[in-house]
Parts: sequence; structure tokens; C-alpha cells
Amino acid sequence: MNTPNLALGLPGMPSAGDEPDAFIRRIAAMNLFRKYAEVIDAPVRTGVEVTRLAAAADGFTIETSLGHMQARNVVLATGAYQAPKLPAVAGNLPQNVFQLHTHEPRPPPPPSSCLMALC
Repeated sequence: MNTPNLALGLPGMPSAGDEPDAFIRRIAAMNLFRKYAEVIDAPVRTGVEVTRLAAAADGFTIETSLGHMQARNVVLATGAYQAPKLPAVAGNLPQNVFQLHTHEPRPPPPPSSCLMALC
């Protein structure tokens, strides 16, 4: 990871510490994300292959190597944060799919049930 500490602040859990311009070590960054997932009780799954994603009335249905899952929102994170990189599929998505790149100001999310962040 090549991210300065000041960029690692999470909602309710700032992480810049005493050296905001320094760079956190890989293990410390992994531990930070693990701790945050525990704090917010996030249902994190790792090493899971997603084979299908489809819109549903209440969000999305997802077929994975762990079986069927449902989600209200889906976030697709691609590329590095320094330069925008939008996958070709982004241009083919319906207009009601909210897309936001990390380089853009963050408006409030739209009222739709669909959120895709491209970062």
C-alpha cells in the first residue's frame, strides 16, 4: 500500500496518528481495516469469487463461490486513487446507476437503491 496516513481516516476512526504524512506499513494497514470491519460489524468475506451480479427489486442478487447473497448496494473499486480509471462497462450502465469517482466531490447519494463507486 502506498497511501499516506492522512488518507486512511475512516468514519468514526481517524488514523493519521502522530505522523499524518508518513506511510503505514502493510501489516498495520491490514490490521486497521480488520479492526474497522469489527467496529462497524461489517459482513466481510474474502477470497470469494463473484460469478454473477444482477439487479433485483430491493438491490442486487449476487452469485458467488459461497452461494447466493443479496445486497442493497454494490461498490466496484478499480485502479489506483491517483488517476481515474473507469472500466469500459461503466459507460454501458443504466442512467439510474449512481457512479462516483474518488476525484469527484461527494454529493449525497441519490434516493435509488443502486450505488456504484468507481475508484
